[in-house]
Amino acid sequence: VGTGTQLYAAAFGCPVHEYEHDNPCALPIVRTAAEADALAEPDLWRCPGLVRVFELCAALQEELGPDVLLGPPDLQTGFDTAALIWDKSDFYLALMLQPAAVHRLVDKCARLLRQFLTELKRQFPNMCPGHCPRAYVPPEMGWWASNDECGAFNTALFEEFCLPEMVELSATFGSFGMHCCADAEHQFES
Repeated sequence: VGTGTQLYAAAFGCPVHEYEHDNPCALPIVRTAAEADALAEPDLWRCPGLVRVFELCAALQEELGPDVLLGPPDLQTGFDTAALIWDKSDFYLALMLQPAAVHRLVDKCARLLRQFLTELKRQFPNMCPGHCPRAYVPPEMGWWASNDECGAFNTALFEEFCLPEMVELSATFGSFGMHCCADAEHQFES
């Protein structure tokens, strides 16, 4: 059920820019801690893009049968979603100068992701949790998600802002796999 990285940021109100020959992208709507704090936590069932994932999965099962192995939508960690919502030049500065505000936004994004994944697994237990790279992952294993931003900063920031969410995802779903489009080998040991 292919989607793009805009899926979760759009749930928070980010407009989506559609390119003619490329993937769509979410445009940031936050530049300050006050703006991040003012963002309401979305209701999963009022997020058209997320609801569409459930509709597409149901349509595939109806067409192909209830035992079909479904591939997941794009999965971004709460941290990566926060980095799409908050303009990146200000976001990276906020990691250092307003870490509490970053934590609050990441927590909002992470809660939406956990709620979405919990409901997705409940409704579609045959969904394979590995989203990137596309590979077969048994449905009983934990989700894989992209944490692309962690390649851009040091291990201390990774352990403060990213690792707690990953531990929570692992505890919630029994395991967790991280994919990173950036060079993040310096984060692997953590």
